[in-house]
Amino acid sequence: MEYMYNEDHYKGVSPIQDFGYGEPGLGFDGEFEPEYSFDFDERLVATINNCEAVCLNMHTMILRRQDIQRRLKQLDLLRDCADVCGTTVKFIASGSRFARNMAAQCAEICERCGNECARFPDRESRRCARICLHCARECRRFAQY
Repeated sequence: MEYMYNEDHYKGVSPIQDFGYGEPGLGFDGEFEPEYSFDFDERLVATINNCEAVCLNMHTMILRRQDIQRRLKQLDLLRDCADVCGTTVKFIASGSRFARNMAAQCAEICERCGNECARFPDRESRRCARICLHCARECRRFAQY
């Protein structure tokens, strides 16, 4: 038996009705009301993405330095900072109910990373410190909103 698609059969039928979600007793009244609303802040996402990229780059640069043994804590914090930034952006972009919690965690880790980077005199570490501390401030602002 060959299947024939009949477009007329589906005229005036919404996909919701077609799958039965609008039927009584299923808890759906035809209007979608998100349980959690959020404001997507593109500037914040760009700030966090930038922090992630700078930390990854700084991590790679330190691996090539002669004084790597003095920078083991910095290396760990740079990796953690980059990881939490990447995850935080995903939570914010998806509108997760935990986005503000993740932003608070991100702020704490970025602040620690920034403070550790600020301990070193090289230009790259100082730049990374500024970017991490800026990201921490912005994440904290978002988390407390």
